[in-house]
Amino acid sequence: MSKPKINKKKDNSTRVLLPAVIFVAAVTQVPFVVTIIFSFLKWNVKRPDLGIKFNGLKNFVDILTSKNFYIVLKNTLVIIVVCL
Repeated sequence: MSKPKINKKKDNSTRVLLPAVIFVAAVTQVPFVVTIIFSFLKWNVKRPDLGIKFNGLKNFVDILTSKNFYIVLKNTLVIIVVCL
């Protein structure tokens, strides 16, 4: 008596989805990482001849201690609440 043949298909889902996953990661994560890196640098886009210098957390301190920051934050929160 012969055993029934079991249909063994290869699972190709990984190979099919891999290009899409790589594309989505490249389009979303690469700009995110570059933005994080740039946030720690002092760089004048209008004057690239001045060079790029590591600035640490100074950019964040400048933003959080700015008098306009809380006005902008309040306006942003109001817009978010209105849009919801």
